[in-house]
Amino acid sequence: MVDVRVESAAGGREGLYQVHISDRTIELEVRRRGTGEGFLHVHGRILPYYVVRRAGEVEVWIDGRRYVIERALPAARRGAAVAGMQAVEVKAPMPGTILKILVKPGDEVTAHQPLVVMESMKMEMTLSASGAGRVGEVRCREGELVAMNAVLVRFVEESAEGA
Repeated sequence: MVDVRVESAAGGREGLYQVHISDRTIELEVRRRGTGEGFLHVHGRILPYYVVRRAGEVEVWIDGRRYVIERALPAARRGAAVAGMQAVEVKAPMPGTILKILVKPGDEVTAHQPLVVMESMKMEMTLSASGAGRVGEVRCREGELVAMNAVLVRFVEESAEGA
């Protein structure tokens, strides 16, 4: 795991940021093209990006590479947050084709366990569980073309398990 901190660049000009990665600092400019997508200008290069926000994490594709960023929480809140982090469903971050389904209803999964492999824009991506839980429903099939935000996997909610 790598510590990353993002802050607005000095001068406060919108879209300019300093990204601190371990002991390095990178300055970049973000140019948004739409909701969750745009271009990064870094060291004279222009890199396309796409962002999907989920509970407790942000998934970023930059120039064909995938990064998962987990929000750091104060130590006092970390334990409580982890218990409640499981998203109720996993959605397609972009339109694409389902290549593999790695779980079935009733399966118990752990945090970050791969659930579905899909292909979009000639990129293969693995969608993982945000926390531990039990699969309630798989709502896609291998070979199926899915739309952005289509629900692929739904989890059993804790309150429903005891009922």
